[in-house]
Amino acid sequence: MDISILNDLIPDSLNSIKYLKEVDSTNNYAKKLVLEDNDISLPLLVTTDDQTQGKGRMGRIWKSEPGQNIAMSILLKAPESLTGYSSVTLLSALAVVKAINDVTSLSCLIKWPNDVIFQSKKVCGILTEMISMGSANYIIVGIGINANSTSFPEEIKDKATSIKLASEKDVSREELITNTVRYFIDYYNKFVEIKDLSFIIDEYNSLLISKDKEVILSSDNIPFPDNPYISRGIDHNGGLIVESKDKKMITVTSGEVSVRGVLGYV
Repeated sequence: MDISILNDLIPDSLNSIKYLKEVDSTNNYAKKLVLEDNDISLPLLVTTDDQTQGKGRMGRIWKSEPGQNIAMSILLKAPESLTGYSSVTLLSALAVVKAINDVTSLSCLIKWPNDVIFQSKKVCGILTEMISMGSANYIIVGIGINANSTSFPEEIKDKATSIKLASEKDVSREELITNTVRYFIDYYNKFVEIKDLSFIIDEYNSLLISKDKEVILSSDNIPFPDNPYISRGIDHNGGLIVESKDKKMITVTSGEVSVRGVLGYV
């Protein structure tokens, strides 16, 4: 990655960049920065050419070829009014979709809450975490984008693709990172101002791959006897509204429930 290009392109709304040739996890490194320095200048971007121990939601492993893809984390200080972070993860998915569209013209969709999908295959996963230091809370948005990979492990090759495979050309990782950061910071600032996701409901629902389709809900702690449900879109907090067979509407949250299509992943 050419860090000089990234420095030239990155928006003014980002205060600093930490580039690492190799790191176990950009999210872990961002946590370390907070623990070592509470006065760190934020928002801050952490990115690397080689993330060796990336992870996704529910402890899933995210592997990436060195120098081919994007592994990045955006570190922000959360406003005092924000008690959770699940809403923020939906903003990051929107930012990635718009950034990919700008750079490649690919029309991606979103699998709730934050997987970015092209032609039923995953091109991006996002892991958002919150940490507390005294009275201050911090949000870390980890974003992994399959940018220029041309092959995937056997166990995920039927579920994953890359921007290069989808567009049949290399993508500029620097430009994609820059656009993602710019869109995300804009969305986040609006979210802090409004204090909910009402301003993106229509946009998000227009990209929701399961909108008005049957979905299967699963959870370790919650029974869902009425599977399949019909996905009706998100509410102002980012929860997924689903309709049961008897026409009752319930809202599920990303921290406790997984959603998949009736025939598989999407």
